[in-house]
Amino acid sequence: MNSKHLPYSKRRKARARTATGIVSATLAAGVSLLAINAHATVVTDGLVFPNLEVTPTGTSQINVGFANNPGELEVNASTAGNGFTEVTGSALLVGNGSSGPGATGEVRIIGDGTSGSAKISISSGVGARIGFGEAGTLAISQGGVLEGVGSVHLGENGLSGTNGSSMTTVDGAGSILRVTNEINSGARLYVPFESVDSELNVTNGGRVEAVGGDIDNFEQGAVFVGNFDDRSANVEVNVTGQGSVMEATHGIFVQQGYGSATVNITDGGAVSQLQEGFFFNGMVQPGIAIDSFEANGAQVNVSGVSGGGTASSLNAVTDIQLGADRAVYGFTASGEPRILYDDNTIQEGQQVRDVNGELLFNQNGDPVLAVNTELFPGFFLLLPDTFGSDFRVRTTGHLLAENGGEINTLGDINVSTDSDAMSVSGQPSTLTVRDGGVVNAQNINVNKDGLLNGGNGIINANVNVNGGTVAPGNSPGTMFINGDVNLNDGFLDLEIEAGLQDLIDIAGDLFIGEDFVINLIFGFDPVDEVFNLADFFSADNIFSDFSLNNLTVAGLGNAAKLTIIGFAGGQVSIDNTAQVPEPAALLIFGAGLAGLMVVRRRRKTA
Repeated sequence: MNSKHLPYSKRRKARARTATGIVSATLAAGVSLLAINAHATVVTDGLVFPNLEVTPTGTSQINVGFANNPGELEVNASTAGNGFTEVTGSALLVGNGSSGPGATGEVRIIGDGTSGSAKISISSGVGARIGFGEAGTLAISQGGVLEGVGSVHLGENGLSGTNGSSMTTVDGAGSILRVTNEINSGARLYVPFESVDSELNVTNGGRVEAVGGDIDNFEQGAVFVGNFDDRSANVEVNVTGQGSVMEATHGIFVQQGYGSATVNITDGGAVSQLQEGFFFNGMVQPGIAIDSFEANGAQVNVSGVSGGGTASSLNAVTDIQLGADRAVYGFTASGEPRILYDDNTIQEGQQVRDVNGELLFNQNGDPVLAVNTELFPGFFLLLPDTFGSDFRVRTTGHLLAENGGEINTLGDINVSTDSDAMSVSGQPSTLTVRDGGVVNAQNINVNKDGLLNGGNGIINANVNVNGGTVAPGNSPGTMFINGDVNLNDGFLDLEIEAGLQDLIDIAGDLFIGEDFVINLIFGFDPVDEVFNLADFFSADNIFSDFSLNNLTVAGLGNAAKLTIIGFAGGQVSIDNTAQVPEPAALLIFGAGLAGLMVVRRRRKTA
């Protein structure tokens, strides 16, 4: 009979025969059976070394699961037994699959309700790695603490190349997963470190902290959700409940090349950048960044209010960036961008391949070739010919505030970038503020391939549209903006149903540039109706250079008959009843002169 099916006392003896020096105890998930084994507060099961039940403190690497064998470690705050409530070491490797499969690992840190009453401390060195080539589980509860110096990895590939995976839970007030810095290095939490699947749940007042670091040393004091390379993985972080927090001193980055990286902040949870972001090339970098090659590969959702009235929140000291420009070496034949190449197969003058063996092509469809490149005087390296050519593409990121959730920054929110880089996902970066969601910022800049949308949310910021799109309403609805709105260049999508239409309610001034395009999207056929473009806005003042030449109309059928009046009084009439139906979308040319400045008192809406 397999030893795992024996009664506890017999199984303990069986394990003693098969794993000399390894003490075994049966552990329920998250709860120690100390009633059975009342002589231990540090207990292990399976392959765990060194023997922490005898010597829990030291400077050795701690392995929980190794060499094809699973392992479990529990540290709890019981006052009975050996009295050990803290484990120390230079590394914590949970699920160490470096020597082969099957070495899954599980660690539980269970306090007595007081923060730090049960603890694992990892000094500088390899750090804490949960799911190191195999499946790793970490559960911190009831005031338990895991503190690592340097970095903590929640999932990564093992030394043998096998994919690890990680499941981590930090639950309850006083329960903490913390990573701090050492000199010139660290305070980095990776969820995960490489493109492997990982899930982190911070619940009921638990805390995750990446604290410290020097802003002159890039990427210190930071949380990384996802991994931006050419391999696919699925990553999810959930921060839920009043008092539940994930915070980093300098930056939080939700970035996944392929697959998905999602952060959900709900029921009063908070994710926060605490201090000014990093400096790079003499500039302050965004404090929070969200981007992916995939259309929906990177997103942060902020939703709900706790029972105690605390809003879920995403908080930044510096800018929030949705989407980015990224340098790439080339594209595969199917058009996927690549930021890595296979340096093991590269040969001078030959076409370069990615890490999956696929051939790479440049933006013109020509092969990317390997060339001997002089990096600095006298030093040459074989590299793709696109290296250093500023060959860049635009990525996509999404951010949502709803149901009382808040997005707060002392800086700006940039929706997409202001460059001419090529978009690769086919979908815009989006900031959605709807159904009671709130955004507080200096400016919201909606750039090319960016979208600001949602209805019945509140935006406390100036809104500047520079090539992007604004789509107010929930088919249709109202977008509330406390600040000035500058529609410089880009698109405004306005939906119209029978008796209902989109509205932008502005506590400030509205400016509409001459190159701006307004799209009227009808969901019915109006008959002998008049629509005034000014009626889609409520503002203190409207300054318009808008031309009816830049008005488009869509969704009209054969029964439509209407008139549209511009900001300066020009108008255009549409009568589909007396002619062959026009296409679903109609661009109106020559319908009126560009408007002059229009000043009117703010209209109150019900």
